Amino acid sequence: MIKAPKGRCEECTLKNAVFVPSELHNSKVLFLAEAPGYHEAQDGRPLVGVAGQEFNDIVVECGGKREDGNYMNAVTCRPTKVVDGKTYNRTPTDAEIKFCNDRLVEEIEKLQPAIIVCMGKVPYVALGGDPKAAMKDVVGTTFTWRGKYDVVVTYHPAAIAHSGGGKTPRGKEFRDEIKRAVARALATKPSVKQLVFDIRVPTRKDTNLQPILAEMNRQKERCLAWWDDREKCDSCKQKFYCYPD
Repeated sequence: MIKAPKGRCEECTLKNAVFVPSELHNSKVLFLAEAPGYHEAQDGRPLVGVAGQEFNDIVVECGGKREDGNYMNAVTCRPTKVVDGKTYNRTPTDAEIKFCNDRLVEEIEKLQPAIIVCMGKVPYVALGGDPKAAMKDVVGTTFTWRGKYDVVVTYHPAAIAHSGGGKTPRGKEFRDEIKRAVARALATKPSVKQLVFDIRVPTRKDTNLQPILAEMNRQKERCLAWWDDREKCDSCKQKFYCYPD
């Protein structure tokens, strides 16, 4: 059974594991995490456990709310291991990342985010990063994925708890790095290139188009000022000319 479009689920060792779909909102920001854990499997949403609550707090500190971003996992099904009869989370294998990669590409291409915050080693590898690289060497770096998506690399919020919490020196370091990435992402607005209005300089041959072009220019200026007020966007008569959400 295929759990997600383009996913090579039948080949994957996680084919019988709990599937957790992405959580999408009306946003151009994508927070890309690793894989579902216990709480995510129970709730059916990414980033809702201890790490998710820590992440939500960081978003609020940056002046935003959870709905200001979209949430995906590089691997959509929960990887587990059994130790002494108890089930624990584990890191996805390279093969599991690979089997889920076509699905990930398809989802990102449909979403068309203005920025991707890559949280942790698993999503970093899923986006083509060096699997041998240490996170401390790549956190804070940026790169362009598939020639068009801006990616900023940071730690997964679970690293805060694993280091003893945000009040420990190491935990604070992780938290500050994540906060910088979140603040940068929330401050990102779609560029002018993402508006597909045909704004041209009128020539003598199309002098009769001057009023139309002038109105399109005014509409474009309005649109750029409205990106943070989506109620106005939704009621706009020109919304079908905008870059799709």
